[in-house]
Amino acid sequence: MNIWHDIDEDRIYPTDFMAVIEITKGSKQKYELDKETGLLMLDRVLFTATHYPMNYGFIPRTYGDDGDPLDVLVLCSEPIQPLTLVRCYPIGVMRMEDSGMGDEKIIAIPYSDPTYMGYTDIKELPKHIFEELKHFFTNYKSLEGKSTNVTEFGGPIDAVEVIEYCMENYKRKFVDGDTEKKEMHTPEPEMTEKTETYTLEPAKMEEAELCNEILDMGRKFQREQGFVQWTDDYPSLDTVREDIEKKRGYVLRVNGAVAAYMCVDFGGEPAYDDIEGAWLSDRSYVVSHRMAFHKDFRGRGLTKVAFRKIEEMSLQKGVTDFRVDTGFENQRMQHVLERLGFVKCGVIQYEGSGRLAYEKLL
Repeated sequence: MNIWHDIDEDRIYPTDFMAVIEITKGSKQKYELDKETGLLMLDRVLFTATHYPMNYGFIPRTYGDDGDPLDVLVLCSEPIQPLTLVRCYPIGVMRMEDSGMGDEKIIAIPYSDPTYMGYTDIKELPKHIFEELKHFFTNYKSLEGKSTNVTEFGGPIDAVEVIEYCMENYKRKFVDGDTEKKEMHTPEPEMTEKTETYTLEPAKMEEAELCNEILDMGRKFQREQGFVQWTDDYPSLDTVREDIEKKRGYVLRVNGAVAAYMCVDFGGEPAYDDIEGAWLSDRSYVVSHRMAFHKDFRGRGLTKVAFRKIEEMSLQKGVTDFRVDTGFENQRMQHVLERLGFVKCGVIQYEGSGRLAYEKLL
């Protein structure tokens, strides 16, 4: 496995990503990714009497203009060991010049550190942190005869744009034309659509308890990700049974096994009648609610498969409008929807709370 390439793409979003730590905060050891193996290689011990002021690493599945994955500085109250995966969100970007070439480093906060996870913009950080960063990255190569200079800091919007750019670079370099990627690591067997069979079928009443268990797994997963979209009472087993009775409860099967449960409704959603914003069209539509995946099938790109299956079923029924909503804190789903071509149309009220409303014309 090469961590630069082989992490699931669903774990890397511009606003919510896994960072790979290369250098521990407080260390003088400069480790770098060995691109061929995905392991860390000692590049050097710093020549200057300085040490890294933050945990330092990279974002997988990114590719900068310098030919390396995008650097990330993880602001954390504790040192983090090399090769640790840390789920982060960006709050800014530091732009600098290294030997005359431009270089950008994302500044990020781990979701799992209560000391820092309240920060959302580098402007909120103490001034001393900026001074420490500028001092270190201006001087850490001075005894090597190399020139570095911090030019400016950008906020979270700038950081997201840099990450998106480097993700697109990676896609062009290694996905759209992945010959080089295949040469850089040993291929491993993958479960893809070529080896798996996916079907979206009406759920059976005898599967209601299993479907409810999957919803419970989804509820637990939400809390692990730091947000609560479903309450303890909703959705419930009664919700699932009502869905199945009204022929809107569906399961996604992978090679015959139930991998996900969702509500797929062609009868309209009353909550969508009142939107703070505007829908793209006023024609009949399909809506999906309560989508959850069995824990044994996570990380396999099935969210995109499920949405595509719903689209196929809708087109077969002559329905060319697909609507869905999600919570404000569910950034992972927001990015999935945007990558699948959905447009954010506004805010609706559903089950007593405001939700972001998305639409896609098929």
